[in-house]
This record gives sequence, structure tokens and C-alpha cells, in this order.
Amino acid sequence: MMKKTALFFFFIVTLFFPASLMAEYASMTDIKAAYIFNFIRYTSWPEVDEKEAVFHLCVHKNSDIRQSLKLLENKIVKNQSITIVSVENPGEELSLCEVLVLPELKEEELKTFISAAKSSKILTVSDSEGYAGLGVMINLVVRDNKVKFEVNLDEIEDSELKISSNLLKLATIIQSNKR
Repeated sequence: MMKKTALFFFFIVTLFFPASLMAEYASMTDIKAAYIFNFIRYTSWPEVDEKEAVFHLCVHKNSDIRQSLKLLENKIVKNQSITIVSVENPGEELSLCEVLVLPELKEEELKTFISAAKSSKILTVSDSEGYAGLGVMINLVVRDNKVKFEVNLDEIEDSELKISSNLLKLATIIQSNKR
């Protein structure tokens, strides 16, 4: 219970304090990793196998957040132990993933990852400018030296994932760019 309280406090603190003040305690990527942990906590997946002991958090090998996400390895979320899985291309088997963290990619590669994730009901997260509009479900952004996040509600609804309304209240809602 103490760990949950501490993590929730950290999540709330990161919302209100400038990143420059947080920098002496945690790096920007550590703060983003804490956000991702909380996104997992406040998201529900359809057809979750409650007996599965492992929660697969997949991260693209070129993601800046990858090292910080390793701090989540073996943490318990949704009664499951988090395992970090490194992925390199959209052709890899993504169906085991519950979350897919993507770096800045070429647009065609991004679309291929998003398409593969959507068909497997995978929560997609990035920290690249404009990616929520391109179909990533949750995009971390830095505004006024604070980490904030955008949610593409269209993509969430299409995926059958459910995000807590408490989390959505803190988000900037983004529409998909229709091309």
C-alpha cells in the first residue's frame, strides 16, 4: 500500500512541478516511465487472462524511455509482474504486448506499428510531437517544463480499451488526423 501511495504522489507531483525542479530527483525519462506505469494502472483491457502472471510492456529498441522503463521490470501491476520486451520492427510478434512504447519513427513504419497494435488491442504510447494525431493512443509531451499527456480518444474507443475517466480529466484530448 505504501508503494502505491508513493507512486500516486509521484504521479501527481509530476503534473504540477516544473521538470527543471524534478530534474535533481529524477530524469525526464524516469518521469515519463512513471506516467506509463500509471497509464497501465488506469487502463482496462478486454478479455484479460487473469491467470496470466506476466504483463508485457513492449518498447521499441530506439526509444529514449527504454532504460527508465527497465526500472519497472518485475513491479506488480494488475496482479501481474511487468516484463519489458524490446521490439525492433512491426513484423515481430506483438500479440503478447499489452503496451507498446514507440519513439519517433518514419511515418510509414509508425502506421505499420499502430495497425499491428490496434488489431491486438495494445495500448500505444509515445513521446513524439504530433503522434497522438497520427494514431498513437497516448502521447507524452513537455509543455512549460512540465510533462503532460495527450489522449487520442478515437483510437482508444476503436481498440476496446477503457481508460479511467480520472485519467482522462488530466489529459488533452486529441482527434486523429484524417488524411
